[in-house]
Amino acid sequence: MKKLLGIVVLGLLWCNISMADGTVLFYCDTIDGNEKDQSFKINLNNRTMEFGPYFEYKITKINDESIVAWTVQPDTDGSKQSLTFNRYTGKLTLVRHKNPPFFWRMKCRKIDKKKKIL
Repeated sequence: MKKLLGIVVLGLLWCNISMADGTVLFYCDTIDGNEKDQSFKINLNNRTMEFGPYFEYKITKINDESIVAWTVQPDTDGSKQSLTFNRYTGKLTLVRHKNPPFFWRMKCRKIDKKKKIL
């Protein structure tokens, strides 16, 4: 019984430590079905989001419905990008702010540290 209790306590401690950094991982699919399994990460402690290989986004707004972030560095053409994540539906919208603006809408699903879909 003591051994089982020790395993449960260690499991709980590991879980708390792995989630303590505030990072939540997602896989996102384009709503029209063209792109699948794009990784997306939110770190509420650092107030950052990561999407795509080159961009880090700084969170500028958090409310009950959504989290909004903007690129830290502009793109090579000087444009900036924003991400809006809907906390209820899991929809992620990327907007590249140029003329005309480019919109990319995705549906995201949360994964755990072992890449299991939750």
